[in-house]
Amino acid sequence: MTSVFISYSHDDDLHQQRVYVLADRLIKDGVKVILDRDYKDGGPDEDWDNWSEKQAANAEIVLPVFTPEYLKCWSGDQAPGNRLGAILETKVIKRRIVESGSSIEFCRTVVFEADHRNCIPLSIKGIHTFDAQRDYAQILAWLRLKDAAPEPNTSTIELSWPKIPDDYPWPLADRVELFDSFKAVLGRSMPQRIFLIAGASNTGKTVLLNALFKLAKQVQLDAVLLDLKGCPSLEDLFDILALETNDSILPALHSAHGSARKIALLKDLETLKKPLLLGFDTYQHIAPDTADWLESQVLRRAEKCPGLLVLIAGQQVPEPAKYPWNDLALPNSLQPILEKHYWRDYAHQVLKSAHITDEHLDVMLHISKGDPGQTSALLQSFAGIKA
Repeated sequence: MTSVFISYSHDDDLHQQRVYVLADRLIKDGVKVILDRDYKDGGPDEDWDNWSEKQAANAEIVLPVFTPEYLKCWSGDQAPGNRLGAILETKVIKRRIVESGSSIEFCRTVVFEADHRNCIPLSIKGIHTFDAQRDYAQILAWLRLKDAAPEPNTSTIELSWPKIPDDYPWPLADRVELFDSFKAVLGRSMPQRIFLIAGASNTGKTVLLNALFKLAKQVQLDAVLLDLKGCPSLEDLFDILALETNDSILPALHSAHGSARKIALLKDLETLKKPLLLGFDTYQHIAPDTADWLESQVLRRAEKCPGLLVLIAGQQVPEPAKYPWNDLALPNSLQPILEKHYWRDYAHQVLKSAHITDEHLDVMLHISKGDPGQTSALLQSFAGIKA
């Protein structure tokens, strides 16, 4: 199979890690990747300078990764003694491009950050540039055209989905239809896998989410609920995910660092061996860059992540009609529960209290304005049950 050489400069640990993540992802998809990492213990038999020059000259496909430091290697502006391997590689790649004439079939440029496109020299801007994170599918498709990657395996991942007990007791007064939909999503009897819950303040979202995640845990589904209150950064959310999961669930995330974890998590979600429920609460507080990453990267790839279930709740949630993942979304809207018969059933069936009358309910609903959390707390207190 055609070999692929990734040429990059050792800018820092973060950049090296994200190059490794890209390489690992390509290797997993059947690409024969040549990388200096393969010789980390003792180095190649020839010295590093000869090795770098040879790989850049002989590899059928070369992917130079442009950054400000790599540009210095390309243009001859590196300080003496720095990044000698990358300097040699760029000299050979430039010569091969010149010798290729008008048909440059062996090379495509790669960047990890949008503004690094400005680091690509004017003389080769005509060569297509891939964003390593956003354009991975395009990279793979181009490599397949060059016989550098096998055709995709169309066999489905075998996942064992949880069985929801028919007699599972729903602990809330209402939201029964929503509960049934959630059970259907967990049990995969519905095609949707993105569960959206929108509701104004005092509509019981927190109580509802606790009940839904309690169900998920009870059927032994791996589930993580991330609270977006306080506008945590994406790095903070990655830290929580790593703490709440073990490395058998999200192995690439656990081994990656910095911004490379964006790619690593996407890789993990596409190759889940067990179903995972990923929840986001108080979505109205999400940071803009986190929202863009989740809506435009994670949810856009949901169809390629057969083991991923996503639950998003908040006063505002994404509008699925704006996105290509619309067909996978199941929107729900919460309203206060003002109907007495729901609370009457809750008092009798859940609290086992027969002495709560409609008059009691009138008073409690007047106080709580139908807020499920407040109403249930009042009923529990009145029934002598500790909340």
